[in-house]
This record gives sequence, structure tokens and C-alpha cells, in this order.
Amino acid sequence: MERVSEQQRAAITRMSDARLRSKLVQAGYKPDDMESLERSKLVELMIALTAQESYMGAETAAKVGADLEKVEDVEETEERAAFGISLEERQLRLKEMEIEEQRQARLEQRDARLLREKEMEWERAKFKRETEWKESPANKLKLWGDALRNTISRMPVESIDIVSWFQSLEHLFGQLKVPYELQAVLVRPYLNDKAKSLLARVNLDKSIDYRAIKKYLLQEMQLSPSVYLDKFQTISRDSNETYHQSANKLSSLFEYYVENRKVGNSYDKLMELMVYDRIKASLPPFL
Repeated sequence: MERVSEQQRAAITRMSDARLRSKLVQAGYKPDDMESLERSKLVELMIALTAQESYMGAETAAKVGADLEKVEDVEETEERAAFGISLEERQLRLKEMEIEEQRQARLEQRDARLLREKEMEWERAKFKRETEWKESPANKLKLWGDALRNTISRMPVESIDIVSWFQSLEHLFGQLKVPYELQAVLVRPYLNDKAKSLLARVNLDKSIDYRAIKKYLLQEMQLSPSVYLDKFQTISRDSNETYHQSANKLSSLFEYYVENRKVGNSYDKLMELMVYDRIKASLPPFL
């Protein structure tokens, strides 16, 4: 026992149970006996065997020491190999985790992109709907109808007052810049019952054009050029109207009379018309 060095003792201690049993069997011990022994007993027998073999001489001792070192090297190599496999597995798992994380990140980015695209598509559709509604005739009629609701009076019953009413209406349309294509529809709610009844019998082409409606109603109400002239010459101011209102009525009658006579802006035509009316008034009634 005294001939076993600390280095040999340490090498024996690091041997595995299987290696210890193998060495002892090679030394002459029975395999069955070795299988039943605990590790501490195996180590003790191996230390004793090593001490005994040290008597065999330096060569034999050197061989045993070399053998022990080889055993130690083999076990270290096995341990390193086992550790290397474990490290490779760990690196492989880390790589797989990294790949999976990257895949999940790509999926999240794709989902986020699809969500943004859907939101943008929804916003475009919403903008398109709002634009189409703003430009639709129904919306325009609603906007202008609300704007004119408290500014237009109902068409008067007296035929001669209708002239002034149309004039005021057209002045309001001009101030508010009401689109011409909407004027025929916007004026309908403010027509009197007679005008609505007359308009119900007119064809569709005339009912959607403001100038056609105005011309038709004035004709059906027998407001001819001669009526305008007669009213202009004979009308007097009512007690409940101001001079300004009376002057506006006279101006409207004269303007409609001149318009129906197709004078336009020609001074010569206006002068000819005045002379013609004056001569006509001086003729006998039977002519």
C-alpha cells in the first residue's frame, strides 16, 4: 500500500466501476465476485493490486502507470466527447429557437402589414363614399334646401305679384350661387297651389328646367307683354307697402315687359318700343 503514489491513487479513484471490474478480472479475480462488490471495495482492491504490482520492478510499474494514464486519457476523452455532443445539441436548439423567433417575427410583421392594408383600404372606401355623397344630387339638394328654407317666401296668389316674387328668387339664387341644375327642384316647395297644379300637367323636360318653369307659369297665368305694360301704367301703391317696395314692383313689371318684347340691351329697340306703344295707345279702340 505504501508503494502507491498519490497520482496513482487519484487515477484509480477517477476510474469508472466498469473499468475497475475489468482491470481486476484481468488480474485474476472472478467476474461474479467483482459484480457484487461496491465501488469503495473495487477501489481498495485496485489500489492493493497496484501496490503488489509495484514489486515487479520499474518496468512493470512503469507499464502499470502508463496504463493508468491511458485509462485517464480515455475517460477524459470520453467526457469531452460527451460534453461536446451536449454543447452541439445546445447550439442546435438555440439556433432552432432563433429561427423560430425570426419566423414568428415575420408572421407578426406580415399580420401587421395586412392589418394596415385593410385599414387603408377601409379609409379609402370611406373617403370614396363620403366624396360620392357630397357630390350626389341628393346631398346637394339637402344642403341648398336647408340654406333656402328660411329665406324664400311662398309664391303669392296674385298673378302680378308673381313677377316680383320670381325677381326676388333669382336675386337670392345669384347671391347664394345656387347651381342652376338644382333651381327647378328647389323652387317647387314654395309654389302656390295653382302653380303646382299647372306644373303637374307639363312634360318632364320643362319641369326640370328653371327658366322653362318660369316661362310656362307666367304664360299660363296670362302674364303677357300687354298685361305687363297695362299693369305698369295703371298700378298704384298699396297703403301697406313702402315707396321702395312699390318702386321695385314697377321695376319688375317694366323689366319683364321689356324682356318679353325681346329688347335686350339695345337702346334703339327700347326707343322703338316706347314709340310703338305710344302710337298704339292713341289709336281708336276698334283698331
